Amino acid sequence: MLQAVDNNSFKTCLSNIPFTNELSFSQGIGLFETIKIATCNNENVDSNCDENMDDTYLDFLDEHITRIIKGVKELLPEIYSDNLDYFKDVKFFKYILNNFLHSNKYQQGAIKLVIAASSFKSMRVFINYEFRVYQKQDYETGFTLKLVSHKRNNSNNLLSYKTLSNMENMYILHQVRNEGANEALFLNTDNYIAEGSISNIFWIKDKTLYTPSCSCGILPGIMRNATINKYLKLGYEVLEGEYPVSHLKNADRIFITNSLMGEMKVTNILF
Repeated sequence: MLQAVDNNSFKTCLSNIPFTNELSFSQGIGLFETIKIATCNNENVDSNCDENMDDTYLDFLDEHITRIIKGVKELLPEIYSDNLDYFKDVKFFKYILNNFLHSNKYQQGAIKLVIAASSFKSMRVFINYEFRVYQKQDYETGFTLKLVSHKRNNSNNLLSYKTLSNMENMYILHQVRNEGANEALFLNTDNYIAEGSISNIFWIKDKTLYTPSCSCGILPGIMRNATINKYLKLGYEVLEGEYPVSHLKNADRIFITNSLMGEMKVTNILF
């Protein structure tokens, strides 16, 4: 029996909610991907459109599905092995996500794919629409980062995936936004630059693009990989490594990336 409480009062006792004792709900066990709804005329989309592509599509869809499948295989191997028909390639998830997008005629925002562990052997799959859109003014103004005291544990392989136990990121993001910043900046336990709560960080000096390496305790973002490839094609040297925060003070340009914002310039860092 579950008693539900909202901000105002106790609700009627509920006995027919099927997932309240499942690991995803009670322990935050599961993975997710948030995938941008893009159009071929969207200037902030980095994917290449072709004549056979629908006007509205899910950006970097194969990459998102590949990462979540890899995460299930590594972190939830029993679920993976018991559901190989779903996880053997991207086709199943690609079909249901595209069907969800086009049947609902969404034009902007994002679709979230959640693989929620009922137990360590069974799962539920959820698809949800979120209206999350960065505005033109965001790109014109740029973002302020705030250096936080919380550290990324660079030995934690969970950081390589988007897991449902995401409270640390959301808690820190809420804190820094209340303090006037747009995004957090984490160092890792070795005091090297790591990432933001919802983004990867890059900076440019002369013709070199710098970014923390994956060994720094970061999420290897889909847009991070696309950004590295983009700047290599533009003729930049790209260096992934371990950098102290002082390295940012000499940068010609700093920006952050994620799959929804693309590339967002950083105009201020609160140290």
